[in-house]
Amino acid sequence: MILKLLFISQNEAPFRMKWMDELAKYMDVKIYHLNEYEENISNEYISYHTYRAQTEDISTSIFKKKLYDYKKILKEDYDVLLLDGYGFFAQQLLIIFLKIIKKKYGLSIDGGFIPKKESILKKKIKTFFIKGATFYLSTSQDTDSYLNYYGVNKNIIYRHYFSNVSDNDIENSPLSLEEKLKIRTDLGIENVFTLISVGQLIYRKGFDCLVEAIKGIHGEFQLFIIGSGNNSHLKDMMIKNKHIHHIEFISRDQLDQYYKASDVFILPTREDVWGLVVGEAMAKGLPIIATNKCLAAKAMIENGINGYIVCPENIDEMMNAIIKVMNVDLNNMGAKSIETIKKYSLEYSAKCDYMLFKELKNNELL
Repeated sequence: MILKLLFISQNEAPFRMKWMDELAKYMDVKIYHLNEYEENISNEYISYHTYRAQTEDISTSIFKKKLYDYKKILKEDYDVLLLDGYGFFAQQLLIIFLKIIKKKYGLSIDGGFIPKKESILKKKIKTFFIKGATFYLSTSQDTDSYLNYYGVNKNIIYRHYFSNVSDNDIENSPLSLEEKLKIRTDLGIENVFTLISVGQLIYRKGFDCLVEAIKGIHGEFQLFIIGSGNNSHLKDMMIKNKHIHHIEFISRDQLDQYYKASDVFILPTREDVWGLVVGEAMAKGLPIIATNKCLAAKAMIENGINGYIVCPENIDEMMNAIIKVMNVDLNNMGAKSIETIKKYSLEYSAKCDYMLFKELKNNELL
């Protein structure tokens, strides 16, 4: 018997839609989009269209219409009901509705940090929306701890290998110096030690710390910071440093070429509940330098093996990590990155999730 999955998603984020398409190799998958977005989401972000899974938009700002839609879709025949979050109003309304009608559901959590300070009321509200699912898909041990903090039993938390790279995106081995030279020539960039960092030019991403860190680096090198944003102060900082090249938004294919042309990937983030770009860079055979506030890095990076973990806003530590990686066997580190990311491919992740759903169904836990 083919299992049926009903996935109710905040929006059409490509990494989720690709994941659903992979699951649709094993299951009948129906996706409903609530279509609530964070600010400054580009059209490129929502441009992916599924080709196996069925999709339908149920976005509306009318309260009664939302409840009508929820009643309608929950009458459908399905084995697994999965939600992709709890933070948006439409998701919260759905969770309340599911609790009232006593419907079983699973919750997929990308990541989370236990707050240093939180009022009793806020914790109770978050606990209400987080606790109560039949099972949880969690991306890391840190996410497990986050769920535990809000009252979730550890026995119903299962690992989800979160990424947006497919098997075809992963290189067989790190690129040779000759291959990098050719790509750099095609891109019109210098053939020197190359660092790359990708993300929005916002305070949380910590690019100001990276700019400060490379002031202490000597020798021939270049840093490409790829991402858009309106941070004029950061842009001024980058312009003043001859080693830094800032590139606004580029296509997926172009970004892949810059990954391949680079030697090391750096994510100086102050906080990322995951960090999909870490997996993208690892797939191209790059060692990673990232902070311990990036859960993807904490899950996938072994210090000194395929990269280095540093503290956010610690300029000296970041600078020393860059100096270290400029003097190690990059090929060996890159090979370890490739070995690690294979376990996080969309194909592997979907297969593991399907086996989990099948086990939960057989044990009558759905």
